[in-house]
Amino acid sequence: MTDSVKDEGVPEGFSLIAPGKLGFNAVAGPFHMAIQGGEAILAVRVDSHHLNPMGNCHGGVLATLADNQGYVAKMLAGERERLALTIQLSIDYLDSAPLGAWLEMKVRLLKVTGKMLFSDAVISNGNEVVARTSAVYKLVSLPNDYAG
Repeated sequence: MTDSVKDEGVPEGFSLIAPGKLGFNAVAGPFHMAIQGGEAILAVRVDSHHLNPMGNCHGGVLATLADNQGYVAKMLAGERERLALTIQLSIDYLDSAPLGAWLEMKVRLLKVTGKMLFSDAVISNGNEVVARTSAVYKLVSLPNDYAG
């Protein structure tokens, strides 16, 4: 079994995003967010439960990180009262990321309409680009019993 890297710490300026009670992000993360120099960054440290059989970060983890750009994009758009539901997500895998890598996804909000968000992002491990993504999200009202 591969050792965990949970004790390697989180860089200054990043705070944990609470996974809520919705399940999957609680096991896929933990994810952290920071606003640095006007940029919104979502990040994760590659831990043992993120690895593929080759010992690198699984593409599904990168896709999950990429899909969470909707959370960041809605924050950038000032949309705190609505959810961002994924309509389209694309990801190009450009490199691998080993155990212990600190992956940062810099999100760019491209356009906001009354009902849609358009964004793209680059996921990097230091100076190495690991993936690039683009996404479209539909903005919907929060249900009264929303617990996330």
